[in-house]
Amino acid sequence: MVHTHNVLSFYLFSIVNLNRCLGERTFVNSLHTLTYKQIDFPKKSAKALACLLSEEYNLKFDSTAAWHAIQDITAFVLGYSTWQSLRSTIQSANNSPIQVPLSLCDEQCASDTELTERRLFQEQRFLLGLHFLQQYVPEDVLLQFESKADWIIKQWQPSAAARHASAFLSVNRKKYADNQLHINGYELSNILVEIINNNRDIVVKDEHIQQLIDSAVVFAEHGLDPHVNPNSDDKYKDYAENCGIIAANLLNQTSFPEKRQQGWKLLQFLCFQVKHPYSCLQLAQILSTDWFTPPQQAYASNTKFKDAHIAIGNAYKSFQKNPSGITFQKSTILELHSTRARVYLVLPQEGDSRPSYEKIEEIFQAWSKVSPLGTFYYAALHFPTLDISPAHTWDLLSGLKQYFCTNEQANNPHLALEYFKQFQQCDNDSLDEDIAWLKDLGLFPQNVLPQHLKDIANAAIAALSVSSN
Repeated sequence: MVHTHNVLSFYLFSIVNLNRCLGERTFVNSLHTLTYKQIDFPKKSAKALACLLSEEYNLKFDSTAAWHAIQDITAFVLGYSTWQSLRSTIQSANNSPIQVPLSLCDEQCASDTELTERRLFQEQRFLLGLHFLQQYVPEDVLLQFESKADWIIKQWQPSAAARHASAFLSVNRKKYADNQLHINGYELSNILVEIINNNRDIVVKDEHIQQLIDSAVVFAEHGLDPHVNPNSDDKYKDYAENCGIIAANLLNQTSFPEKRQQGWKLLQFLCFQVKHPYSCLQLAQILSTDWFTPPQQAYASNTKFKDAHIAIGNAYKSFQKNPSGITFQKSTILELHSTRARVYLVLPQEGDSRPSYEKIEEIFQAWSKVSPLGTFYYAALHFPTLDISPAHTWDLLSGLKQYFCTNEQANNPHLALEYFKQFQQCDNDSLDEDIAWLKDLGLFPQNVLPQHLKDIANAAIAALSVSSN
């Protein structure tokens, strides 16, 4: 279950940093054909297309061949014959001694006209490239693609830096601000939150979600981020909090997949485009607990693991820096450390067979400074032969045994004994409180009680004391 915190500060936005696309800035070899310095940007675009088609048409691109088809049509829309052609162009551009003029992301187009022309070109290419999908999409759905090509391109935004917000908002900053678009979004968020606070079901249309996202962009485009501008309007803080509450409420609608999908879209925007700290924490928690299953197509290449690591990394950095100087609730700090441990231990990064001892040691060491649970796990890490009853087994302890039972660095009986003794001396009320909170979040097994941890620690201390004598 996703929890909505009543701490206003957790829902502070950072400015939508569209300049990050400049690290992957593109070369222009014709008016609308873009050549990238890195393949990462087109990969994100292909992933966005697979996710869109999954959400709207219930299509699956889970085979290697189907994923290649998605990549090919993405490259085609960007102006190339195939994905391989796009890759070759990238390689040639990087190896060329001549510096080709740089182009811009959609958001950095000089005018409506320029962006509209680019989108029309992409729409035409999408129609011409539908043959790439012929084997993987039913004929009647392909016909829908033909009739809705303009809508698909608008939703997909193949060459935009931000996936969910309309690029036209950035191109027309002043116009949208003058029309009070962000204020309209703010008022909508207030209405929805009031409904939630009155324990009533909210009915949100897709265009409402888009309005919330677009309004956030306008707020950010005009320097209304309190992290950057301490004199910013309190409305922005309220708006950021409201969006987080709405996303959490929608994700908790377990009987309504369409509502959960809306919440997922809003949360992804808050996490990856805005890098909002608590939203990053929420998303990492979702991906590491599997209580909500996002569209599988979005994770066709195991990017679930990568996304979880990016999300928790962004969250941890934000909480550590704490630019606003806010005092965080203990429950939030506990949630942060627990989720971070789970992501790194239960979801090793793609290509890694196991997490590194150094990373896990650092995570549990940091956790031990704020919670007796962290002290327990830090001790368990350094006693890899710990004998755990099947009734007491849960994912973090199982992960520690799985990855570190033969690790020489982890085998440190003296350190294990020291920390198990520290754990035994901890305040029982604090331990009970921490476990209860994590159980409520689905981050701790329901059948494990605080006394079970005490029993494990007692047995470990006894075994370690004998071996040390």
